[in-house]
Amino acid sequence: MRPGYGVPGTGYGLALPYPVGRTLAAEGRPYPVGRTPYPASRATVHGMLHSLASLVGVVRGTVDRHRMIERGDRVLVAVSGGADSVGLALVLRELSAKLDFELLVAHVNHGLRGSAGDRDQQVAAAAAEGLGLPFVAVGVAVEPGGNLEARARELRYAALLELAAAHGCAAVATGHTRDDQAETFLMRLLRGAGARGLSAIHPARDDGVIRPLLDCDRAAVAAVVGDAGLETCVDEMNQDPRFLRTRIRAEVLPLLRQLNPEIAAILARDAEHARAAAAVVDDWVEERLAAIDDGLDIELLAALDAPARSVLLRAWIETETGQGQVGSKQVGLVERLAGRSAAGRLADLGGDWLVERSGERLHIRQTRPAVAFAPLPLPAEGRLELPGGWVVSSRPSEALDFADAGRWSFVCDRDKCSDLTVRRIRPGERIQPQGFDRSKKISRILAENRVARSLRPGYPVVACAGEVLWVPGLAASRRFALDPASKRALVLRAEKPS
Repeated sequence: MRPGYGVPGTGYGLALPYPVGRTLAAEGRPYPVGRTPYPASRATVHGMLHSLASLVGVVRGTVDRHRMIERGDRVLVAVSGGADSVGLALVLRELSAKLDFELLVAHVNHGLRGSAGDRDQQVAAAAAEGLGLPFVAVGVAVEPGGNLEARARELRYAALLELAAAHGCAAVATGHTRDDQAETFLMRLLRGAGARGLSAIHPARDDGVIRPLLDCDRAAVAAVVGDAGLETCVDEMNQDPRFLRTRIRAEVLPLLRQLNPEIAAILARDAEHARAAAAVVDDWVEERLAAIDDGLDIELLAALDAPARSVLLRAWIETETGQGQVGSKQVGLVERLAGRSAAGRLADLGGDWLVERSGERLHIRQTRPAVAFAPLPLPAEGRLELPGGWVVSSRPSEALDFADAGRWSFVCDRDKCSDLTVRRIRPGERIQPQGFDRSKKISRILAENRVARSLRPGYPVVACAGEVLWVPGLAASRRFALDPASKRALVLRAEKPS
């Protein structure tokens, strides 16, 4: 145990990387990038410990309530270099001794900010060193184009999940705070989101991503980090007023705090209520969708009140077409079609999708149906162009890096894969995705991701010796992923039909 101080009555102590009053300069070594010495005053340190102990207590409550971490787990801590993520590493470092789990600090460099991005990585590495935690960094390639922020986020999470699998981590922890939750809630409220959208940031995702700081204020986290003398960096993109989140953070929330200082906590609680309501609605919708066999019964629709009818129709259209954002206009078209008595009428949903009324039932059909195909061998290095427009490729890699990580790629263990085949999904097939403790039916994964029924016969999977190892864009097998013993990688990529 490093020299440190306990906090009376709390059971928590802070293991300081260096004894109070002792600096690296005194040892004849320069400070690591961006770090300042810890406070020399014992009184200052005592106050810091009380503050940290309070934060650790809040985080432990969050971790326990959402069952984020089990004893003996290894947790990957995503550290960007900002105060929130550095604070996350600091707090989890303290909590790990109480709950008996291990930590690995990880940084993803998007390569978008040149030397500033490199400095972020240095700051993250210095924070890990100061806390006595192992550190790993990985670069990803973000292609230029629209919606850069969303694509960078997708690649970042994919790389973190790949790293977690490769290093035997049960969870990926990110530094989202209660302020992030409030900002996200307001952003989605302004865009007219329903209960699912207003759920905002989920504390624990099914894929193993957890947010231990979600009940903590950003200011409290920053204060603890500052008191600890850990250097942080600021991403200038987070201060760009062109982004809605920036304006909400800089203009809207300060105004709301003048009206009610507890507004962040109130909005976070509203997000939690929305999440509970969305879960109830989802269960209700799933039960009714599962009962649909030959089209949607118009009599069933007529028996529902307007809000419930709209919710069910939206979910039905999303499930049948795979469209993720079904608008009120499309729902209204189908409602009017259901209200007419004559059969044979059509409603055009756009994107090659039509709804047809046949008697007392509604059917969705595609004007350009999916194309099925026979199994095809996937070469160790090369590409397959499938009927219907799909392209699947593979290439070996000696480096165990994740520059190719992303939704449409899978970096797997080459020594676990041989004689790969690209084929259609077979009835009843299952896969255990990375981050999951148990397997899931692939048909259910397709349904949950709104892949249209008519497209499922042509949806490709990559299999090895009869076992599916990758459903492109949706699930990558935990068994075939890189792990600490991996020596060679195989990079799989897929391109959707245009």
